Amino acid sequence: MNSAVRPAPAPISITTMPSPIGVLTIAASDAGLRFVMWEVDARPIPSASEPESESSGAPNGSQREAILQTATAQLDEYFRGERTDFDVPLDPQGTPFQHSAWAALRAIPYGSTVTYGHQARMLGDVRKSR
Repeated sequence: MNSAVRPAPAPISITTMPSPIGVLTIAASDAGLRFVMWEVDARPIPSASEPESESSGAPNGSQREAILQTATAQLDEYFRGERTDFDVPLDPQGTPFQHSAWAALRAIPYGSTVTYGHQARMLGDVRKSR
């Protein structure tokens, strides 16, 4: 039996913003941007151990609020055609494979496209395109 105690996940704050592609839902932890979702995405339900709060400007969420403000400002600049690079800190949650796949996606230059096969080769295994 594994008696190791896992640390509680960091709390997240959530806000929304209008965009040319619909309303975006944006979440941040104190470490960085957790996710950006479109209206048509199913919103993840945080577990009981992952507190969620709506964006409120509360002092205990000031780091999360700053990240949300940076993310919304940068997305707004992107949609106005003024930004192609983002520097908001990230805090994605996923498996080691997901993290490696996301790193490969971030390596694709702005305006470029690659196939799943090319991305799999970037990950070191052509079978990873499945």
